[in-house]
Amino acid sequence: MEMKKYVNAIIRKLKCSHTKKQEIRKWLESDISAALEGGESIEHIMERMGTPQNAAKEFNDNFPPEELKAAKRRRNIITAVAVVAVLAAIIVLVYWMLPKGSVEIDHFNEAQVEERIKLLIDLLDADDYEQMREYAIAEMRTQEVEDAIRQAKDMISTDWGARQSFGNIYLSELTQMGQRAVAVQVNVSYENTSVTYTFMLDEALQMSGIYMK
Repeated sequence: MEMKKYVNAIIRKLKCSHTKKQEIRKWLESDISAALEGGESIEHIMERMGTPQNAAKEFNDNFPPEELKAAKRRRNIITAVAVVAVLAAIIVLVYWMLPKGSVEIDHFNEAQVEERIKLLIDLLDADDYEQMREYAIAEMRTQEVEDAIRQAKDMISTDWGARQSFGNIYLSELTQMGQRAVAVQVNVSYENTSVTYTFMLDEALQMSGIYMK
């Protein structure tokens, strides 16, 4: 497990405010980087620090009450975001049930759409949410959305393993409030799980929705 993935796994399990999480992230990355520069292997560092669950528990056990309250408020925000995402996903999935033969792709380049989807999945696999923001609409560029995506990934599995293969990519063009969009669905196989992604892209191929199961 790389340093970034190890640190992300710890951060996702912390019960504190976003500010405190960022402080701990910087401290962990600095501490691990210093150990690596000192000649210690990442495997030995992780063995010394413990599993992400144990490392996070040590932090959580020492947080003051106000941090635990902040974490609870944050969970409520994430839940609200998740509900909105589910409602959007239901709309997409209902549309997806329409006969494929009646759906034509007139205003999108299929090769470009597929290339963008594979790029987004690359970024999701790498937990590179900072770069992913460049390919998302403004409403998707929030910490709450990123946390909801992380939570959704953890609900599928905390250890997906390496990506193995892409399945067929299905596209459906639609119009929402006068704006064209494309719904994209693809199944991706990993070492330890299989994930079906449903993306919504706007006319500029910016991600406007995502659903995983």
